[in-house]
Amino acid sequence: MSAAYYSESAAEESLEKAALSKETVLVDLVNEWQSLFDFVLSDPELTLTNEEKDYLFFFCSWAASILKTHNISPVALTVIKKEEDRFWASFEKQKEQQKVSDYIFERYPEEELLAICEDAFHPVEDELDGVSSRELQDLLLVKFAVIFDFLHSDSTA
Repeated sequence: MSAAYYSESAAEESLEKAALSKETVLVDLVNEWQSLFDFVLSDPELTLTNEEKDYLFFFCSWAASILKTHNISPVALTVIKKEEDRFWASFEKQKEQQKVSDYIFERYPEEELLAICEDAFHPVEDELDGVSSRELQDLLLVKFAVIFDFLHSDSTA
């Protein structure tokens, strides 16, 4: 496994910086990284409420800004989906069935970025931000693990 680029403080700082992004920066990120936004927000297997889509839009913007900061070229949607398929194939082959989150944290180097996602995507129990179910939380964690893994990939064409 590659060394992580982000410590806990650097991950939190990147999140704060994304929260302060101007609208023009967000528009540029969406235009440049449309495939990333589509991968998360337009997946027909994810049933998202409008509130969840708005919430996830921010996290997509954050992820895109991190990739851009590291000079990662935008990745085609087909490439991102192939990486997701590889994840699920690998996950299904494991002998001891682990929870999705445990499997991710053992194999993906950007633990601090993913920890922020895991905490942010907790199932909503009251009026707090989050997502509607544990299953949705796991699916989103997989998507962001795949996205952040492009920081360590040689082939992002």
